[in-house]
Amino acid sequence: VFIFASVGAAIGLGNLWRFPYMCYKYGGGAFLIPYIAALIVIGIPVMALEFILGSKLQSGAVRAMLTVHPRAGGIGLAASILSVSFATYYAVILGWSTIYFVASFVHPLPWYTENDSQVMVKAEDYYYNDVLDRNGSMSDGLGDPRYLIVLSMMFIWVLVFLSIHKGVKSVGLVVMITMPLPFLLLVILFFRAVTLSNAGEGIEFFLKPDFTKYNNADFLVNGATQIFFSTGIGQGILIAFASFNPKTNQVRNAFTTALINSATSILCGFVVFGVLGYMAGKMGVDVDQVLTHGSFGLAFIVFPAALELMPASNFFAVLFFLMLLNLGIDSCFAFVESFCTVVHDPVSYTHLTLPTKRIV
Repeated sequence: VFIFASVGAAIGLGNLWRFPYMCYKYGGGAFLIPYIAALIVIGIPVMALEFILGSKLQSGAVRAMLTVHPRAGGIGLAASILSVSFATYYAVILGWSTIYFVASFVHPLPWYTENDSQVMVKAEDYYYNDVLDRNGSMSDGLGDPRYLIVLSMMFIWVLVFLSIHKGVKSVGLVVMITMPLPFLLLVILFFRAVTLSNAGEGIEFFLKPDFTKYNNADFLVNGATQIFFSTGIGQGILIAFASFNPKTNQVRNAFTTALINSATSILCGFVVFGVLGYMAGKMGVDVDQVLTHGSFGLAFIVFPAALELMPASNFFAVLFFLMLLNLGIDSCFAFVESFCTVVHDPVSYTHLTLPTKRIV
């Protein structure tokens, strides 16, 4: 159960769209070099350290860091605040995913158009106008609440509450479903993606390094950032989960979790680039001209457009957005569980000392 919970927390939205988007932006296979280097140098060692801290000290991030040094509590506090911030961010995206998931049962899909060449435009219009109801500019004000998004976010927070309200017991039951199910859905989508027409062109773009994108240090920074995003290190989650698992080999757990996480990212890359190759063929453009709306556009514009063009479009749309929900909800309640662990830890601040100035 611990491995299921750790893998579920680590594997999230960053694996499905941020990792492929970084590969798309930084030369396909060329991005794998800084990514794998960061995994070896930062990801696995820090993950093992956090597992060991939580396991040995039996506490959340703040108390664990206070035990390490009285002045290190701020590191744990910062990690807890980061977890809460990520939870709110994930809840919004999962709210959008819920809207798309429900819309996937409508036939034809809401972004359907008879003109295949306009399907991307229709998908973009649906995302920005029907789902987000985006204002023309900030000068128009914030606008009224989008009640469909509010209701979908309330639904997500209810799911998060039900997942963690009984602590380890309820989390253990939930991850037994939400961890393996996305893998099953991902495998189905993998075979669908790689058998699409022109998918090979997209997969070649993914695997073939383009070192001309190494024009500044951004690719190094983003390689390390992706490891932080996708493994969950530095967010207090791993310390909190390991605090409930004191009697296992935490180094082995770190290797297992990190390698499963990275293998999943690469599998997601095959799915995404297979679909991008398919869309490039349909649009009559090169693969590097398909994605023009950033990482959010990948999940909520390009993929819906591609799904609409496929046979059995409703079926695969349901699978995709169900997978998105399962990947995200694991990470979302892990962020909240991390913060709750800190809140419930008995922490005494009376022994803390503050730096003082010495007058010479």
